[in-house]
Amino acid sequence: IDRINERKDIYDYQLLGSLGIQSIGRQMFKKVIEKYSMKELLDMCENEYCAIYTLVNNVPGIKEKTATKIVQGINKNFELINLLNDVLNIKISGGEKKGKICFTNVRNKEVEEKLEQAGYEIVNSVTKDTTILVIPNGFTGSSSKIDKAKKYGTKILQIGDYELFKLYGGK
Repeated sequence: IDRINERKDIYDYQLLGSLGIQSIGRQMFKKVIEKYSMKELLDMCENEYCAIYTLVNNVPGIKEKTATKIVQGINKNFELINLLNDVLNIKISGGEKKGKICFTNVRNKEVEEKLEQAGYEIVNSVTKDTTILVIPNGFTGSSSKIDKAKKYGTKILQIGDYELFKLYGGK
């Protein structure tokens, strides 16, 4: 069971590169994921022409033929990608992160996973480059993480704040 669960952890570019799109593998998707998160890519592919144009103009080394294969391959496998997204633990690979988010006195794996999928990095401690510290709803206490967040000017949000909800497009 442990070995099976270990296989459930996969990077976004590995998942997309394993779809069997002819001549498009992990390395190509690694380039694409450096510019666009998997969620952004899936959303973008709904409009084929726009997605092809965007990939050609914004991802170095991608020409129209390759962009077309990527977009059509994603659209063809859209249901499979969503199924795998629900079953696997898809980790966000390199590329630019939207920010670093730390939690204190509260853990919510579902929220953490959605934030990661939206391009945020979940960290265990507050540093100068931590973007947001998440605390429990109605929390009035203090902690070393809260003290550091205040010191560094890090935004502090409650787990139920709409602003946090908007970051990952929650429902």
